[in-house]
Amino acid sequence: MPSESSSISLRRGSLSLELLPEIGGSIGAFCLETSRGPVDLLRRATARAHSERAAVETACFPLVPYSNRVREGTFTFRGKLHRLEPNMGDHPHPLHGHGWLAAWTVAAAGHSQAELRFDYTPGDFPWAYRATQRFELTHDSLDVHLSLTNQADSAMPAGFGLHPYFDRTPGVTLKASLPQVWDAPIDCLPEQLIDVPDTWNFSRARPIASVTLDDCFAGWDGSCQIEWPERRVRLQMSAERLFSHLVIYVPEGRDFFCVEPVSNMNDGFNWFERDSNSGVFVLEPGETARGLVRFRASQV
Repeated sequence: MPSESSSISLRRGSLSLELLPEIGGSIGAFCLETSRGPVDLLRRATARAHSERAAVETACFPLVPYSNRVREGTFTFRGKLHRLEPNMGDHPHPLHGHGWLAAWTVAAAGHSQAELRFDYTPGDFPWAYRATQRFELTHDSLDVHLSLTNQADSAMPAGFGLHPYFDRTPGVTLKASLPQVWDAPIDCLPEQLIDVPDTWNFSRARPIASVTLDDCFAGWDGSCQIEWPERRVRLQMSAERLFSHLVIYVPEGRDFFCVEPVSNMNDGFNWFERDSNSGVFVLEPGETARGLVRFRASQV
């Protein structure tokens, strides 16, 4: 069994952040100190996160160089077929790229800021790249700056995002403007873009308990709000325009849910050449894509 992982602790004002570089460059905890005591704003990393080096058991992990699935691990880019190896047991569709399965290097660490770095050596994905996450605590928010640089000698298809987990309390609500969703009846793989049905309409705050979801929404305006009435805490998540999709995962019977700001749709590498709204971007050699996701906390 792996030994206990090392962590980095940041603090500013009433906010504190724990980073787990060795576990996929993940966040272990993000907490707000209130007049009633400390409140977790993300699902705190579980014991399994540390004992098994499992990013899926942490508070949040990065998605690079793509979000979600690649159908059967195959895609064609500029006329050439590429095959990716499965990366989650016997699941046939590779998930979330490479960063969440690797240890990240601590490039810098201070009292309220830190930067983590991941360098990918080409394998089944034939492009070398560098991913960075820069974390910065302000007086009321956590800013996560993502960047992805193509270090190969040819153009590279890419996407990125974050995979945060939130505590699912009985009264927690979500508010987000999500006009369309990718209809994906099998294995979360999209078939067509449709208008969001009323049962998934979060334009007004509604309880998470009212839905079961694992879907990718399109046309996101970059803003959403999560509120825990029991804890009297609200979290406003905002993202720059590059994050045009929002994945919402509300599994039945679990004590967490996920609201994931991402650039590309599910299976985006296979939709890129036929749909300009796939969210996949192309990085030329040496080119860098950057995006900011902000988590702003407040007491209600």
